[in-house]
Amino acid sequence: MRRQRRRRFLTEAKAASALNHPNVCTIHEVSELAGPHLYIAMEFVAGQTLTARAQAARLDIREIIEIGIQIADALDAAFAKG
Repeated sequence: MRRQRRRRFLTEAKAASALNHPNVCTIHEVSELAGPHLYIAMEFVAGQTLTARAQAARLDIREIIEIGIQIADALDAAFAKG
């Protein structure tokens, strides 16, 4: 099972690294260290997580729609890449 998880992690991470979209963090490197340690080195994006933003203040309907559109655009780009 570990081998399957390792292979799946590396496959998915490498697929994600092929994405080039403003609403998707850039993946700079996908690799493994000695032993069972895998890692993804990603672009740093300053700001809040969506959870933190939602907890800080109530989101109005326009913000919710805009965030939903950005998420949908990112997912569309990912699905288009396969």
